[in-house]
Amino acid sequence: MLRFFLHRDLDGDRNKEWPLGKSRQRNEIKGYGGSDEGLKATEGQVTRYTWLFRVNEGMTLTQKFCHFFQLKAVGGNDIATPLFTISGSRSGERDQLELRLQTSDHASWQRIPVCDWKVCQNQWLSCEIIVRFHEEGYLRARIESRDGSISFMKEFPEIDTWREGSEFVRPKWGIYRSLEDRESILQKEDVVSFSQFRIQEWSQLSSVPSLKRQE
Repeated sequence: MLRFFLHRDLDGDRNKEWPLGKSRQRNEIKGYGGSDEGLKATEGQVTRYTWLFRVNEGMTLTQKFCHFFQLKAVGGNDIATPLFTISGSRSGERDQLELRLQTSDHASWQRIPVCDWKVCQNQWLSCEIIVRFHEEGYLRARIESRDGSISFMKEFPEIDTWREGSEFVRPKWGIYRSLEDRESILQKEDVVSFSQFRIQEWSQLSSVPSLKRQE
């Protein structure tokens, strides 16, 4: 098991100057250029990511971003924004766990509620993300709790999951959050735990066992 800690008033964003000018903080693991090839998804590839994660009780959210999982392109001209995230955020008056996907013009986010934030705290959530990386790609997200209080599954067929000029897409797990609404972060220390990471690859969607079971 891995535990990722963030300290509201101490931690920053990598080696950038702190605290002057800081607007975000992170504690992550991720794929990068020197990683094993299994962490680098290429165009046309079908990849299944599974893991467990748990957020600590009392962790609060803001109207800004707080990502726990990201799929992000490397290379090309559109690398700043993730393709997909699992995040916590305040939407109106509701704090929620949500999926975020870029819209077709890559100019904004599509936000899909998963569950109320209080429901998902302090319990292990099982996550499965299946992606075909292509401009006319596919994505399926499944998030479930062990006690059955959360059971979410949504498919996105013919979705753009590849960016022109990209070398590969990498996964990122941990906590990456904005500090622009710092007063809404009530605890000085928050922790998110992760376990049982697994990455599987196939050449086509019809080969994925979990998709076959849905037919």
